[in-house]
Amino acid sequence: LHEKNAPKIFQIMLDLGGLYIKLGQVLSVTALPIPEEYRERFRILQSNVPGHEDFDSVILPTLEKELKSPVRDIFESIEETPCGAASIGQAHRAVLKGTKEPVVIK
Repeated sequence: LHEKNAPKIFQIMLDLGGLYIKLGQVLSVTALPIPEEYRERFRILQSNVPGHEDFDSVILPTLEKELKSPVRDIFESIEETPCGAASIGQAHRAVLKGTKEPVVIK
């Protein structure tokens, strides 16, 4: 029963995002009696949450709003595919304009 349902619950948590991903992370390490099938699946959320926001419609406008400047004025390049993601955000590799320093935008 748990082997069948753990992947379904895991996917639902990913689909709902944010708080539910955080809940899965907590359940993967809690002292509560959680069946191992769920713990194993939820452990994935500790270090491998897929990025979920669209770069052009969400990430880019958010960066420009927060930085109060067009990103092309600050960065030479930004990788659209996230290099990491967590329950409430994701990270993208970028290169600063001018210095060519590699950075990660969180």
